[in-house]
Amino acid sequence: MRGGGAEKSMNLIGDELSKRGWRVLFISLDSSDSSSGNVYSVITKRRSLIQIAIAYMKIQLIFFNVKPKVVIANCAFPELMTSISVFRCASIIVDHAPFPWGKREVLGRFVRRILILRNSIWVSVSQHFSTWGLNKTVKRIIPNPVDFVNTLLVESQNAKKIERLVFIGRLSEEKNPKFLLEVSNDTDLPILYIGSGKQENEITKIARDLGLQIEITGFVSNPWNLINQRDLLLIPSFWEGDSLVAVESIVRQQPMLLSDIPDFRRFNLEDVNYAKNQSEFVQKIKANLNSLQVFSPAAKTALKLQEERSLSRIADQWEQLLLSVLTSK
Repeated sequence: MRGGGAEKSMNLIGDELSKRGWRVLFISLDSSDSSSGNVYSVITKRRSLIQIAIAYMKIQLIFFNVKPKVVIANCAFPELMTSISVFRCASIIVDHAPFPWGKREVLGRFVRRILILRNSIWVSVSQHFSTWGLNKTVKRIIPNPVDFVNTLLVESQNAKKIERLVFIGRLSEEKNPKFLLEVSNDTDLPILYIGSGKQENEITKIARDLGLQIEITGFVSNPWNLINQRDLLLIPSFWEGDSLVAVESIVRQQPMLLSDIPDFRRFNLEDVNYAKNQSEFVQKIKANLNSLQVFSPAAKTALKLQEERSLSRIADQWEQLLLSVLTSK
């Protein structure tokens, strides 16, 4: 299904569990996903109150027809739908980010309070952030897997000149995509944006006003197909959850420069891969303009992460959890 790291990861896990004999169905918020036999699309237009109400009724019909033993909810909207569901079954809430409800904190706390009262089981994809809205610490940590079919290790690179900056992800405030415009203006490097989001029009306008060369592709299922060997990936986020883009980049040893925040420092890359502010981003890029390879994560770091995030290993952990949930009912 389309979407960010949460959707991509749960797709991988769901497909792997299906291969192991589990019956897995997906409920999608994207109508383009409805062509698949095990995917139900419940929203086809902009999320108005009417569309949300229709989605709720569709979800209830699906639940009563399919009668799932366990519902796994990822992100805010599925949490809401699970909290007010008439159909009762075991529910697992997967926390993908430190601020899952954004500016809707009041609604988020209300929803999570209901989920707590319903004895929902909580899973976090990383131990580096606390589960928002809960008084207790969530001990179940199951990281997101990496799709190694579409994320292959790149060959070690000879000295190459940086020719383009790349951003992968949602064009939204916390991802800080406008920051690349400032860096581009100071380094005279073009930008490839792979993704879509609320800031797309603003980014286009600023780039036009500054005379910058940018390309915005919109959503792409496998962004690595668009990356070439002279691209430098920038991830300037203010905060991150698991950051599947960062994980996949490290595994494939993609040259990268990250914002210097604890969310990224946990990957233990070299200092050259981190920058605190605009001037440091620009300084590091200019200092290594003809040595792109210095930004490539070390092979041993990539292989370690590849082992930790293997789909088989992560699916084993999910299977153990599901079995414990079903046997405890």
